Amino acid sequence: MVTETISEMRSRLASQDVELAGLRERIAALEERVSESRRTVPVNLAALPPRPAPAPESQGVRIFHPADAPVIELPNDDELRRLSEVVLRKFPALAPDTSNPRWRHENVSEWNAIFRASFRRIASLNRDEDDRFDMRRSIYAYTAECEEWLRCHGMAMVVKWPPFFAAAIAAGDIAFCLDGGPHVALRLDGLGRRPLPAWRAVLDGRVRAPSPPPAR
Repeated sequence: MVTETISEMRSRLASQDVELAGLRERIAALEERVSESRRTVPVNLAALPPRPAPAPESQGVRIFHPADAPVIELPNDDELRRLSEVVLRKFPALAPDTSNPRWRHENVSEWNAIFRASFRRIASLNRDEDDRFDMRRSIYAYTAECEEWLRCHGMAMVVKWPPFFAAAIAAGDIAFCLDGGPHVALRLDGLGRRPLPAWRAVLDGRVRAPSPPPAR
């Protein structure tokens, strides 16, 4: 068994003290570097280059409507309700689906809302002077345009074609066709003849007859 002498022990402890002193110096140096990196460096803001202006946000494709407001006197809510009843008695296929009692009230309410909103848009659109149908456009082109117009006027909704078509019939001065269609003789380019308050005749039960199917 080897026994460490007192002199050897002292030598070993002295060596450890030297190592600890070196570690303390390294730790102190690291702390100084960390402290230096955290110091706030004064910045002359006036000398900084100006921040570039943000790039203009893309607005996408904008749709401009030739007429943004109805040009005829509009029916009130009660008259609109009566107009829808007159049209649906004549063309029941356009009525909302009431077969399921669970959704009957919701479907009727939605249909009425679209009918009223569509009538307002249709009242600001010109009619084709010769009652011709634009065969390049389906009924969905008109409902999409109506949706965009309503959105621009803070009345966003999905416009389904049956209540839109019923509103066109209720207007009283628009040629329409269900067979081979549906088609409506509306203009989206601002040309054609201006609307007339022909809805008053519809209110009295005088509904315009549908036009014959267009030739293909």
